[in-house]
Amino acid sequence: MPYTLGIALRLGSWAASCAALIVVLWRLEGQLSRSGFLLDSRRCFVGASQGSKLLMGGRQGRPQTASLPAGISELRTTQISLWMLQHCEGPSFVPEQLAAAAQELLRRPDAEALSLAMGAWALATAGILQDEYFQKAGERFVDGIGQLESLPRAPEALANTAKAYAKFRAMKKSQSDHGEHSHGAHDHGAHSDHEGHDGHSHGHGSDCTECEVAAAVVPRGIFEAIGKLASKRRGDFSLIEWVQLSQSFAWGSAPILPFGVAAPLPVAAVVHKRLSQRRGQEAVLFEQPKESSRSTFCVHRVPGFASEAEVSALLELAAPLWRPSQTYVGEPTLRTSDTASLRGGSSESASVVTEIMGRAAALVGLPPDHCETLQLVRYQSDAQYYKEHYDLLDDQAQLLLGGQRVASVLVYLSSVPEGHGGETLFPEIAGGLRVLPEAGVAIVWPNVDAAGEPEMLSRHAALPLTVAGDLEGPRVTKFAVNCWIRAFPGACNL
Repeated sequence: MPYTLGIALRLGSWAASCAALIVVLWRLEGQLSRSGFLLDSRRCFVGASQGSKLLMGGRQGRPQTASLPAGISELRTTQISLWMLQHCEGPSFVPEQLAAAAQELLRRPDAEALSLAMGAWALATAGILQDEYFQKAGERFVDGIGQLESLPRAPEALANTAKAYAKFRAMKKSQSDHGEHSHGAHDHGAHSDHEGHDGHSHGHGSDCTECEVAAAVVPRGIFEAIGKLASKRRGDFSLIEWVQLSQSFAWGSAPILPFGVAAPLPVAAVVHKRLSQRRGQEAVLFEQPKESSRSTFCVHRVPGFASEAEVSALLELAAPLWRPSQTYVGEPTLRTSDTASLRGGSSESASVVTEIMGRAAALVGLPPDHCETLQLVRYQSDAQYYKEHYDLLDDQAQLLLGGQRVASVLVYLSSVPEGHGGETLFPEIAGGLRVLPEAGVAIVWPNVDAAGEPEMLSRHAALPLTVAGDLEGPRVTKFAVNCWIRAFPGACNL
């Protein structure tokens, strides 16, 4: 009997019931981590390009004959799923045995939602397209997902299950793109009874019923069920779990925001803690405690954030890139400024860009890759402005891939004399806070409270410049750069 199988059998004697055994197995982090599918910051989706590679990776093996490993049929369902995780990659990986173990698990009427999910993790890690398992196990997982509600590590289970089904969908799409259809029976090693089946994939022209079943992407309601429970357990998610689940929803094309527009609690807490620590280091233009979220909304002024040389370098990079700012559909007059996005080519790799992005993220205690691509803005007349708005995102794809904008750092690249307009206005603050632009100075504020919920006091506007004829001196142009800090690492690629 293999050593790992012996471990699984011995584990069975530690628990008197399957329910208790689930908890025991779930705590075996060392063994589960060796499966390569449990949450790991090195494997977590951290951006669109890397997420795509992770989802499309893996072996798309198709075992030809069923070969149930010795002793598997004698194990409990939780022990089978653990065995699958231990043998889904590495030297002990045998596609036929893993597929046969999955079918044995599927045959068990007492298989719990967690065991079925662990089987899906193993198959997804191995890259095995076993349609019948993913479909039927997914349906049973949806029916029994309530079993996970009280588990301490339910967030991890939900994130891994979402990732498994997102990868399953990606593999199915890849198969479809190559003109192939798989058969559920064929995939798990049994022989098909379909007349004319020759052991090869059918082309698009086949009217095979099994092919139609295989074309179904994911079980109905699985992402909805995961999202509903994830929303209830939102406060228990770590950043890695939150990112993996959200980005799995994106790659699984699930039209759902499991956490709404909120930001991960761990990130929101870091932002507010860091801003609190910065008191005394720079001027606090406004501060208002909020008992409801045990946080404080504040606007800090950071003098000398960017040097004269950095200001000049940024404006030089932006010179050939100016375009009319994008506006929301239905609100063409909301924003009338010009915009230059420093994305791609020499601008994105320029040292001044990476320096500013890193410095902005550090203001709120986050790594550089949490900062979006820098966006410069230009206002040249009283006809250019940005009406009252929030920097918060509501776009589903952006929220799933990069998370919410947890903070904003606005760096002024030119000075506007007093009386010439151009201030940044915070209208929700009593009396209306106005900040006059000064070259090299930055202002920073949180867009979410300490609980990760949208901060309504963060509403702001860019007031138009004043060009009255009695003002002396040349016409003023206002330049600034937006540094939006996102909740997820890898946002610098979005």
